[in-house]
Amino acid sequence: MSAVTGLLESAASQLLPVYVLVGDATPLVDVAVAGVEALALRQIRMPALNHQTVRATEGQAIAALASARTLPMMDALRLVTVRDCHDAPPEWWAAFLSYSASPPDSAVLVITGLSFPRASPKEGAWPDRLRKALGERGRVVSLSSADVSPVEFVRSRADSAGKRLDVEAARLLVEIAGTDLRILAGEVDKLAIYVGTASEIDEAAIAEATSQLAVSVAWDLTAAVTRRDRSQALGTLARLLEEGADPRQLLGLLVWQFREILRYAECVRAGQSDSAIGRAVKLRPELQRAIRPRVGKDLPGAGFAMGRLARAWQDMNGHKAGDQKVLEALVLELLS
Repeated sequence: MSAVTGLLESAASQLLPVYVLVGDATPLVDVAVAGVEALALRQIRMPALNHQTVRATEGQAIAALASARTLPMMDALRLVTVRDCHDAPPEWWAAFLSYSASPPDSAVLVITGLSFPRASPKEGAWPDRLRKALGERGRVVSLSSADVSPVEFVRSRADSAGKRLDVEAARLLVEIAGTDLRILAGEVDKLAIYVGTASEIDEAAIAEATSQLAVSVAWDLTAAVTRRDRSQALGTLARLLEEGADPRQLLGLLVWQFREILRYAECVRAGQSDSAIGRAVKLRPELQRAIRPRVGKDLPGAGFAMGRLARAWQDMNGHKAGDQKVLEALVLELLS
């Protein structure tokens, strides 16, 4: 989190008129946005009159730029936050670029989202264009999950919560929960509450507290089945069963997770934006990326997937082969 720490330390010394905080490392982006907003709000006595938050897809998103140019009402500063900039239309970005050339000192404008528009062969990449327009009057920060070590991230997150998390415990948590930073942030936050007044989150606490750990590993199984990665799927299933997971519980998790996958596919077919899908479906980003190219092609349909899952449930209630054998047969069938 050094990039975020440096940004907030600089902002605490001197707030700039514009902050563009973008990237798929959403927990870090959220910390940066919240930090800048908190620093600005310290200078605002009447936030009800001088703090506005809009989404870039809303009709008033361009009007928010005009609002940022308006003098604050009976206050020292105006704060305007525009979220979901990755969904903003081209005309909004053009208006924001124009704003960036001469932002007023009486406002702090925070722009945040997952990504910038595609680079123009003629004009170049948007981060460079904005940095050039802003000069020393703003900061443009890209925070990519690819540049973040999940182990270091969870340790830093724990430290921010006042808890110690050693390297081995951090590795265990990442191994169990995966590398998605949003999921890891949630797990660390839950563990910090779970250990109470204890100063450390240790491996025992992780093992005890995360009844959801099987859910996380089951996502790995579901992802492998969806990709038709036979080796990964069978390896993950074997690991879950060796660790004592109940086949009936795993089947229940698979049913829930496949429902989420099918809901995601329906959202994609309906042409919904990534941000809208993210709010509607509880699905890991890496799994979304794996599934999207297969929607309408070789992704199992609702009838096939839910039919096989329902049959497996019936077999567990009356098949002589046993629950584990039924689950193994189901996974092999879904991989075929």
